[in-house]
Amino acid sequence: MIENKMAASTMATKPVPETQSRLECSVCLKRLQDPRELDCQHRLCLRCLQALAQSQDVGSKTLTCPVCSCETIVDNLADLLDKTNLNVHTHAKTWRLKSEVKVVGESQKVQFAFDVNAFSDGDIVVADIGHGFLIALSSKIESGTSEELEIKGLVDPSHVEVNQKDEIIVLDRPVVQFFDREFQFLRQLDPGPEVKVTSLAVDESNRIAAGCDTEEILLFNEDGFHAKTLPAPMLNDYLAARNRRLIYTNYRKELLVGVDYDGKMLFSVPIQSSMTGNWGPKGVCCDIDGNIFVGCCGWQSWGEIQHYSPEGQFLGCVVKGCGPAHGIALTPDGDLVVAAVKSVKVYCHK
Repeated sequence: MIENKMAASTMATKPVPETQSRLECSVCLKRLQDPRELDCQHRLCLRCLQALAQSQDVGSKTLTCPVCSCETIVDNLADLLDKTNLNVHTHAKTWRLKSEVKVVGESQKVQFAFDVNAFSDGDIVVADIGHGFLIALSSKIESGTSEELEIKGLVDPSHVEVNQKDEIIVLDRPVVQFFDREFQFLRQLDPGPEVKVTSLAVDESNRIAAGCDTEEILLFNEDGFHAKTLPAPMLNDYLAARNRRLIYTNYRKELLVGVDYDGKMLFSVPIQSSMTGNWGPKGVCCDIDGNIFVGCCGWQSWGEIQHYSPEGQFLGCVVKGCGPAHGIALTPDGDLVVAAVKSVKVYCHK
C-alpha cells in the first residue's frame, strides 16, 4: 500500500532533540494531535496532514513530505480528507508487561480488583470489591509487595481516585469519603438519599464527578459544593475527567462517550476491537493531553487496552491479553496500571 521514494531535501532543518521531535508536529511544531507518520518517519497532526493533502493534486497517488520532500505513495490521496479512512500510519504507543501482583501481604490473594489509581510518587491504590478493602502497592512494584490498607470507616469501597493533593477519594456507597496520604479521614461528600452513585472521577483542578444510575453526572467543586448536574446518556460504571471533559464507557452498547462541563455531547463512538464473545469497554482514563485509554473485557476474551484521541478517534490497540480490564490508570511516569480482577498489572512503554 505504501512505498517510499527518496528525494533530495529542499529544506534546511535545524537539528531537534529526538525526544522533542517525536512529540512535535513537523509542520505546526506544536505537540502532536491525532498523530500520523509518513514513510520518512516525519510526524504530522491529522489536521496538518489533511491540509497538506488539500494543497496537492487530489488525483495524485503520492504525498510529498513538506520537511524532506520524500514521497509516500497512498492508495487514494482523497481518502486523507476523510477522517475515518486514512491510508497513512496511525501512531499508537504499545506497552509491555512490567509487573503483576496477585497476592496481598504474605498469602492473601487478590479477589476482585475493580478500580485503581496512582499517587504523585507512583505508588498505587486498588479497590478490591471481593475483599471489601483498599490495597496499597509500592511504586517499586517489581518486588510484588502489596498490603491491605487499614482504613477505619470503609464498608464497601468500589471506586478510588487520587487528586492533585494526593488525597484518596473513595466511593463507599452511598457516600464519597476523603482520606489523606496517611489514610486518616478528612471529610465526606453525601450526594443525597435519593442518589445512587455508580462511578467516580476527579479532574486536574480537583473537581469531583460522581456518575449516577439516573444517567447524570454530579459535578462538585473541591470543597464539596455541588456546582451542576449534567446529562450523561448511557453512563455505566467507569468515568474519567480531564480538560473540562467527562469521558465514560457503555459496556452493552460497546461505546465510548464524551461530554463537556456544559453538558454538550462531544462524541459517541463504537469501540473498535477484535475481541469475540460477550465483551465490552469498562475502565477509562486520560493522560495530561486528554488522550483516552479504554479497558475492554469479556467472558470469552483475554482483554485489551484501546487508545483514542481526545476527540474520540481510534488510534490503536496498545495492550492485548491483559485479562479483564476493569479500572485503569496512568502513573506520573506514564506506566499503565490495570485492575484485572484477580491481579493488578503494570505496563510500561516498549
